[in-house]
Amino acid sequence: MYWKEVNKMLFMTCLILSIYLSLNMSSFFGLWMSMELNLMCFLPILISSKSMLEGEIMSKYFLIQFLGSFMFLYMIILIDHLKDYESYLNLILILSICLKMGASPFHFWIPSIFKGLSWTKIFILSVFQKMIPLIVLVEMKLDIMILLMISFLSIFMGSLGGLNQFCIRKLMGFSSISHLGWMLLLMKFSTYMLLIYFLFYSILNLEICYFFMKENFSYLSDLLQFKSNKLFSTLFCFNFLSLGGLPPFFGFFPKAFSLAYLIQNNLNMFAFLILILSMISLYFYLRLTLKNISLTKKTGKLFKNFSFTKDFTVLFLLKVTSYFISFLIFLVALIN
Repeated sequence: MYWKEVNKMLFMTCLILSIYLSLNMSSFFGLWMSMELNLMCFLPILISSKSMLEGEIMSKYFLIQFLGSFMFLYMIILIDHLKDYESYLNLILILSICLKMGASPFHFWIPSIFKGLSWTKIFILSVFQKMIPLIVLVEMKLDIMILLMISFLSIFMGSLGGLNQFCIRKLMGFSSISHLGWMLLLMKFSTYMLLIYFLFYSILNLEICYFFMKENFSYLSDLLQFKSNKLFSTLFCFNFLSLGGLPPFFGFFPKAFSLAYLIQNNLNMFAFLILILSMISLYFYLRLTLKNISLTKKTGKLFKNFSFTKDFTVLFLLKVTSYFISFLIFLVALIN
């Protein structure tokens, strides 16, 4: 068990190192090498146990990433030799990155893989494995219409896909697709705002995955067995309302800034459409929240049977930190 944990930490360190290396690469070939190092570090983490399900998931994930990497490498070689077809090759290059990070129209593998993973691996896949593909897209010269189309499809599929889900892991997968669409949307207008949104999403994902890991939740029906004090349940509800972008919660600010950027660039109809889709995605977050509220409304006062457990302390500190960061970012945005 000791060596198993040491190996996990070693591969996790190498994974973070690969992300750092990608920030210092000035060529597409260097970025491709960073992605491959990142993949080789994540695969051992993905198959940390010997179950057949994890073996199947690893095989599926490896094949998808291999196909995306092959397309990416092949296109960067062809671009140097076929200048007349550079625009078409760039489109295929963008689609290969969409395949690797699970953006529409290649989002199909995300929910099925999320369903069989532990919450720790879901967090790594939702956050760390998206970093290098996003860095690659930032470095590329992207056509705004292509980027808007991919972001709209991702928000659309992520919002509608989560409506009929009862598996919380798959629901988080569709949530990941939807939020990735918002990040792609910001990419063309402001790299600074993209970084802010990614930071917001990462903190919220950490809080939610930590909560579900400690409570061992997998399906919406598991919420019926959730027994905790009312203050702990309130923090749980805040996380999902924030992830849905409901004002005045933590996740509202980056979505509000995104819509403001769209309106400033005369994309009013597009802003209206993704606002409607955001309302749809808010519905399945409210399903989780209302179930929890209905089960805890009879528990009495807010601090009844309250104790500072380790899990509550971690969630509380994460929540305070997230609101502090959002306050600082809001001040910086007002100043600029």
